[in-house]
Amino acid sequence: ERERERERERERERERETYYATFCILGGKLEPLESGVWLVSGSLALGFVELVLHALIDLAKGEGKFGLVADQSLHVLCKLGYVITLSLLACA
Repeated sequence: ERERERERERERERERETYYATFCILGGKLEPLESGVWLVSGSLALGFVELVLHALIDLAKGEGKFGLVADQSLHVLCKLGYVITLSLLACA
């Protein structure tokens, strides 16, 4: 019985996280502005990429596909990818 209750609580938590990520996707938050990718890079395209990737990462975490460490690692890797992309474009 306790295991069932714990599983129900984990499911409720996943639903809350999925709701939050969906809220972000539907415009509750403007991720490119919040993250600064658009403002720092001056690239609307990178801002849009950040919006999509951030939402997908948050949705996957909300669905329990990975935990907090993987979530944050993916966000950092995205930012690193933007820096590399901008560096390559600047050298071209």
